Amino acid sequence: MDRAEFTLSRPVCLSLPVEEVDKLLREKDGRCALTYLALLRAGGAQIDATPRGYQLHPAEKGYTGILACVHRTQEEMRRELYTVVDQGGTVVDVAVENSLYGEIRATLNLCNRYDVDNFIRQAADAPESLLSRMTGGVHLHTLRCPDKDTFARIRDALEQQGLLYRKE
Repeated sequence: MDRAEFTLSRPVCLSLPVEEVDKLLREKDGRCALTYLALLRAGGAQIDATPRGYQLHPAEKGYTGILACVHRTQEEMRRELYTVVDQGGTVVDVAVENSLYGEIRATLNLCNRYDVDNFIRQAADAPESLLSRMTGGVHLHTLRCPDKDTFARIRDALEQQGLLYRKE
């Protein structure tokens, strides 16, 4: 069966049978597509609304872990994120602890240098928006890796660069 991709006003990229895409696009205001997204979510699919559009995540495979990191400069942030993606990991999200609100988490889903460069560019345009600014650079990242060895390799590389947070 042929498959096609489609995009709405907020970027949506899903791989669907061509017949389904045709049905969805016949609805001019996109309600049908949004209903489809709601049905997918109700069925247990993980679909995140991000600044880059909706992202559909297949069932997770591999190993997922969390690392506490710290960076003080934009260059350290770039090195931190490059280290993860260059070793085969995906930076799923970033989280910080806030005394008033508790944990604040934002979806990133950075899986290559192109994604990292786009994120760094956006961060440069709005540096006050970085969650790590609230905590002096200390933050958590959820990482998705092909296996536990990849996660360990990333952790070791970040530690060698002084980018892992160590409570004193």
